[in-house]
Amino acid sequence: MKCPRCQQEVPDGPECRACGVVVAKYRPRPQSPQPVGSVASATPEQPSADFSWRGLSPRRRALFYGELARLLEAGVSPVLAFSFIEKHARGALQKAASAARHKVQQGGQLWEALRLSPRVFPPRVISLIAAAERTGTVPTALQALAVAAELKYQLRLRLLRAALYPFILFTLSFFLLPLASLVTEGPAAYLRKALLPYLFSLSGLWLALWLLPRLIALLVGREPLQRAVRALPFVGRLLHAGDKAEFCRQLAVALKAGLDMVSSLRLAALATGLSSFESRVERVIEYLGRGGTLSEAFGKAGLSDAELEEVLATGEASGKLPEALEQQARLSEQVYLHGVEVGVQLAAVLLLLLVYAVVIIRVIGQYTQVLEGYQNQMNSLLKELGGGAGGLDGLLRGGGGELPPELREILK
Repeated sequence: MKCPRCQQEVPDGPECRACGVVVAKYRPRPQSPQPVGSVASATPEQPSADFSWRGLSPRRRALFYGELARLLEAGVSPVLAFSFIEKHARGALQKAASAARHKVQQGGQLWEALRLSPRVFPPRVISLIAAAERTGTVPTALQALAVAAELKYQLRLRLLRAALYPFILFTLSFFLLPLASLVTEGPAAYLRKALLPYLFSLSGLWLALWLLPRLIALLVGREPLQRAVRALPFVGRLLHAGDKAEFCRQLAVALKAGLDMVSSLRLAALATGLSSFESRVERVIEYLGRGGTLSEAFGKAGLSDAELEEVLATGEASGKLPEALEQQARLSEQVYLHGVEVGVQLAAVLLLLLVYAVVIIRVIGQYTQVLEGYQNQMNSLLKELGGGAGGLDGLLRGGGGELPPELREILK
């Protein structure tokens, strides 16, 4: 092939001997026969919504991808592989395996079989499997997807562990503060003062964290909302680290599956779900077409920082770009996790201070009520003893009647 920069013929080797441009990523990949237009139709224009409660959890995805990869790598036919999974799986995965088995039995390809269950298999997975079938690397692609899903599951577990302590504080603040009413007013009043506000607060959190962002996205659009959130000082840097980790991991997965660089970049951008990534990736592809290196193209498109550019340059020069991208994804994920844990701990401290403030206010209020009750009882007692209508305060000021002899003796 010809070098895209100097137009010299490059017979073999990963780079041009005349100008040093890495040309291995431009060489065509071997393709297996397939129906015309099948891969193009497998790549969706926009990613569909994939809510976690609708599909498989990352843990179940990791298990499924790993099981299917091992069966196919061992030479088991796709029909028999889906039969095994269908026999032992439950719920949505069992239905998806059954639909995929019937599709493969009818002569359909693997990506066509998985596309029948969009709630279980996201569009990026379908696109990756379609491209892997073209290059004959389906087990490798599935194994890479299994690793990515497993890492995502570990990330979710760490986030849940970090949020556990603030949630316990949040719950205890509702059930400990009105504890005195359990003795003074009974269990019904205690539950009314503790459980009802707790349920209302949980509903408010759900509305604020889950429903409200989706409603805002419907009203103002998804892209303006993403720009506004990423413009926030701390949150923006945190989300940038998470996006970089996801992009690098998906790019490594696509390259390991045997895809060419252009398809890998587009699939990785699709996996992030950010339109800004997709537009910048197109600029990267345009710069690569003019003979630029990958690190230079990322820098020109504004998709990388100094660290990522160094990783891309060394990975491209060594011929181990997927491994370098996986390492960068792990490091970026650690930065993201550290920021999330710090944010959760700060939220826990603020919540604890809020609980303390509420406790102090309630204690002062209850103490004031007790003093007012004692004063009212004393005033009633003085009235009964003939101390006048002014009560204790009036008597101490010298008005409202004379002190009874018994009380005068006590005060002496």
